[in-house]
Amino acid sequence: MSEALKVVEELRRFAGEISAMRAEISQLRRCELTTTRLPAAGRQLGEITAATETAANAIMEAVEAMLQADAADAAAYKALVADKSMAIFEACAFQDVTGQLISRVSDTVSQIEQRITRVAEAIESVTLPAMAAEPQSARDRRARELLLNGPQGKADAIAQAEVDALLADFGG
Repeated sequence: MSEALKVVEELRRFAGEISAMRAEISQLRRCELTTTRLPAAGRQLGEITAATETAANAIMEAVEAMLQADAADAAAYKALVADKSMAIFEACAFQDVTGQLISRVSDTVSQIEQRITRVAEAIESVTLPAMAAEPQSARDRRARELLLNGPQGKADAIAQAEVDALLADFGG
């Protein structure tokens, strides 16, 4: 097969893959995910924020009331502490509702991830060698490595003792 025919064949394959990707992207636009689930996920995240804020405020108000209460009348103080403790327990129930909402949002994110992975794999499969990503410069790599990524999970977090040791090294 001549070099020109090889190029033409590769371009045809490339065009076919692009058509398949377009169909996948088009499906992303019309699917239930974008019309229903993403908007619902946004609302659910708002509900999580509101429930967390409401619970935190209720807990802080209950503790504040207990701290400011006059302990001179033991019976009244005991009744107030019991009442405010119950309010704290009730406020902590928010975690059940937020857990359910987070689970729904997590499912939606997983579906998005699956679709994006399929599109990325399709794009990767048609990337011509000349279009391959160039290696990152040392500066770009360092910038990426130094990027702050927000709060860490407990498994990834640095232990307090390590932070204390680091600060001690700086004389702090």
